[in-house]
Amino acid sequence: MHLAGDLLEPISRDDESLSSHNVWQVRTFMKAAAERGTMRVLLGVDDSRNSDNALRMILSQFRPEATEIRVLHVVQPISVSSPPQMSSRFAPELEEQRNLGEELVDRAAKTLRNAGFKATTAVEQGDIRMKLIDSAKEWGADLVVVGSRGRGGIQRLLLGSVAEFVARHAPCSVEIVRDRQIA
Repeated sequence: MHLAGDLLEPISRDDESLSSHNVWQVRTFMKAAAERGTMRVLLGVDDSRNSDNALRMILSQFRPEATEIRVLHVVQPISVSSPPQMSSRFAPELEEQRNLGEELVDRAAKTLRNAGFKATTAVEQGDIRMKLIDSAKEWGADLVVVGSRGRGGIQRLLLGSVAEFVARHAPCSVEIVRDRQIA
């Protein structure tokens, strides 16, 4: 089980792979979580097995009474512009994706609530990477949890890695859940 103190113990000042900024950042967010009495975890979900793995990791590693979870799905439009007469929020071709997103977050939140967690949901539209970062910042998340699709080589170069981008730019700690982490 994660507690604020437990998360700080593995950080060593002798570890050259961690910058002093990263150590400070983790301590600041964990201190805020300890003061609130709950840890805020933002769970980014999509319709992949990796999102299911991230959900299972939360269920197995966090205490429901000390963790608040926001389940977020982001619908990313293919086109970045719309005709001027259309509202930026109106995109009929995204309605089905938004409905599927609502089902995803509702299902994950129901699983979390059944396990005793306090869970809220959100479906947003935009760039997945930026929406995860912005939501973490606005909500005051202590941790962002995302699954990794494990893309490599040319796919990673062309498509980028949401998990990698979030890990580099999030205002808090990030846990990337891969298949091999789940038994």
